Amino acid sequence: IPPSDWLPLWHRWSAVFVAGMAVGLVVWIAGQFASRLWESLAASTLWLVHDLLKQCAEDVVFLPAQRVIGTATFQVEIEGPCSSFEGMGLMLVLIASFLVISRQVLRFPRALWLLPLGCLLSYLGNVVRIVVLIWLGNYPKTPVVLM
Repeated sequence: IPPSDWLPLWHRWSAVFVAGMAVGLVVWIAGQFASRLWESLAASTLWLVHDLLKQCAEDVVFLPAQRVIGTATFQVEIEGPCSSFEGMGLMLVLIASFLVISRQVLRFPRALWLLPLGCLLSYLGNVVRIVVLIWLGNYPKTPVVLM
């Protein structure tokens, strides 16, 4: 983009840029305040991973005090950042932005159900992701793990 086009582009897109910066700042501040909730969410993630892993793997290793879950050959430690808290927050921001942008065509208040549904799907997707990673780590000779 030639420098002579920068000013017209800025005039055209400055509101979008400023709105994006504001949303990013709000999300960052909310993340700083909400970081204390990681621990409780990490515990529930650990238990759900354990319940799901029992269905698809043998010799499951589960040490709740150390937050370790896995199999006899591969274990992981579930820490606060593994709790899916960030993913749920990002999903809230994405859906809230979608609701604001598409408010003319959505049916309110029914559309507000997208917020908790998005959080729930993000949380469950994180649990499935951890189970799949443990399952793949249990088979170290597979080409997917070696890449």
